[in-house]
Amino acid sequence: MDKLAYTAFSGMRASLAAQSVTANNIANSSTTGFRRDFSATVAAAVEARGTLEARILSQSRENQADMSEGTLIATGRPLDVAVSSGSFLTVQAEDGSEAYTRRGDLTVAPSGLLVNGEGHPIVGEGGPITVPPASRIEIGADGTIAIQARDARPGDELEQIGKLKLVTPEDPAQLKRLPSGLFTDPAGGLAGDPAARVVTGQLEGSNVNMAAELVNLTEQARQFELQVGLLTASRDLDQASASLMRNE
Repeated sequence: MDKLAYTAFSGMRASLAAQSVTANNIANSSTTGFRRDFSATVAAAVEARGTLEARILSQSRENQADMSEGTLIATGRPLDVAVSSGSFLTVQAEDGSEAYTRRGDLTVAPSGLLVNGEGHPIVGEGGPITVPPASRIEIGADGTIAIQARDARPGDELEQIGKLKLVTPEDPAQLKRLPSGLFTDPAGGLAGDPAARVVTGQLEGSNVNMAAELVNLTEQARQFELQVGLLTASRDLDQASASLMRNE
């Protein structure tokens, strides 16, 4: 009966992992620029050694992010940007390295740093972007940032202070998601893409489909219950077999 127990237990573990992924998607359904995760389970063979027979267990694979676009939401804020399809904003991660995100709700921190809604510094072509005191800030379609200084005279042209580093990976699947929700490039970083564009005054919402995620959560819960039933059946069969042996 140990084969059935092993199979049921590995299935329970895979179902719990899938439920955790789905629950995280649901929790971030309203997070700007969030990319939903999806989990996958494969059959993993346990090699036989000596007199032990092989077993087939369920094994969860590394989660993958769904890179499909979310719905654009008009905000009218000059610092809100939605990145063109397939491209990402570059930010500075907690460890100081470059990371990538679709979250474009930008603001100027008290220190002058340009950050997004999660507080990650926005990286430009020369590093994190600092915005001097200004009465007006504009972001162009190519990511160029221009300001009008507070002491500027009427009619003065806007002064360019930097440019967003926009990147477009050849294969978005190559990016790895960090626990913070940011993405990194395991190959060492991406070069800026001069063809990438942003739309100001709009934000990209999460690409989570709540109805689909709730259906997934229900199915995963039922799968877990099924595995529990198999484990219970394995125990009952084992106890019945032991009872027969004692009666003999």
